[in-house]
Amino acid sequence: LKSCKDEEEQQFIKAAKEDLMAYCIFALIYRVGLASTEIIELKVEHFGAYDNGVYAFVPGRREACYIPDDVHLILEQYLASRMEHEYLFYNSRRNKLNIKYISRMIKKYAELAGVPSYSAESLRNSCAFTMFSYDASAEQVARQMGVTPIMIKRYQSKYYRDNILKNANQLVKLRIELPNE
Repeated sequence: LKSCKDEEEQQFIKAAKEDLMAYCIFALIYRVGLASTEIIELKVEHFGAYDNGVYAFVPGRREACYIPDDVHLILEQYLASRMEHEYLFYNSRRNKLNIKYISRMIKKYAELAGVPSYSAESLRNSCAFTMFSYDASAEQVARQMGVTPIMIKRYQSKYYRDNILKNANQLVKLRIELPNE
């Protein structure tokens, strides 16, 4: 099981600040734990704001997925900048994205950040690892990631937890900022 290193993740995400769509996609993968296959199917109507927060009703998931406040702000900024389209994310030809497009986007911003290239899955794994490092239960992480608690056990890597704990001071501000901050 491979994930990204926390310092590299921050550099990688910051590299995309000028591309609001990429930044929003990376926030949904890294902070929310969505898979690229889920992201390409998202539509605006899949999101709902309630008294207790914002949720995504991701196609194929049984439960709604919580959207943290920092990601909600990024999503709002992206929504204000995009043209009307059936899908939340689309390419320059106004076609629905595919997972290869997201993979190329990740590679592009990894190169710009000067960090090793990741897969969308390794960036997503970092979401689960980070949740575990803050003592989230296997059930809580599984619900956020849209998998079963048995499947989530693989994210409880001692190596990754030890690495996170070594860098605890850098993690105090673990949130994705708006790209124009």
